[in-house]
Amino acid sequence: MPAREILSSRARDHNARHHAQRLALPNGGFARLAGHTQGAEERYQKLRGHAIVLFVHLHAVPLFCCNLVCGDLVTYPEVPLSYSERLQPLALLFMRLTLGAIMVVHGYHKVFGGLHHHADYVASLGFPHWLGYVSSFTEFLGGLLILAGLFTRIAAFAICVNLCVAIWKVHLHNGLTGDHGIEFPLALATLAFALIFFGAGPIALDQILRGGGSSARGK
Repeated sequence: MPAREILSSRARDHNARHHAQRLALPNGGFARLAGHTQGAEERYQKLRGHAIVLFVHLHAVPLFCCNLVCGDLVTYPEVPLSYSERLQPLALLFMRLTLGAIMVVHGYHKVFGGLHHHADYVASLGFPHWLGYVSSFTEFLGGLLILAGLFTRIAAFAICVNLCVAIWKVHLHNGLTGDHGIEFPLALATLAFALIFFGAGPIALDQILRGGGSSARGK
C-alpha cells in the first residue's frame, strides 16, 4: 500500500475517533443526556396541561359574566346560590314596579290632562312640537310596559333617553338638590339604565313569552 494512502487512512481514523470523543460525555454522559431529555419532556407536558387548564378557566370568565347579565346562558350547578342571590328576581320586580308606577303617574297627567300644553313646553325648549307627544306617551306607555315586564329593555331604553333629555334641558341648571334639581330624574334614569341590561327578571311577561326561562327549556 502506498505511503500516501496509509497516511490518509490513519488521518480518517483519527478524525473519526476525535469526533466520537467530542460527542461522548464522561461518566455515562449519554445516559444522563437521555435522562435530561426525558425530564424536559415530562416538564413540558405538565406545563402544557397547566396552560390548557388556565385557558379553560379564563375562557369561562366572560361566559360567567354574560350569564349574570344576559340570563341563563351558562349554568354552574356545582356553585350554590346564596340567600341574597335567590332574592334577585324580587329585587328586579321592585325596581320595575317603582319605575313603572312613577312613570305611569307622570305620563297619565300629561296624556290625559295637558297633552297639548306639554307639547308646547317641549317646543319652547327648542325641540320639534311633535316630540312633546312622543315624550308623554313614552312615559305613560313605557311605564305600563315596565310594570307588566313586557318588552322591558326597549321600554327602559326609551324612558332612559326621555329622562336624560329632561335632566339636560330642564333640571341640570338647578343643581343636584335644588328646587326641581336632578336628583329625582337621575334616580329614575339609573333604574331605567339598569333594566336595559338586566331585563325584567323571571317575574315578568317577557319570561313567559320566552317559554318560562331556562328551567322550562330544559324540561
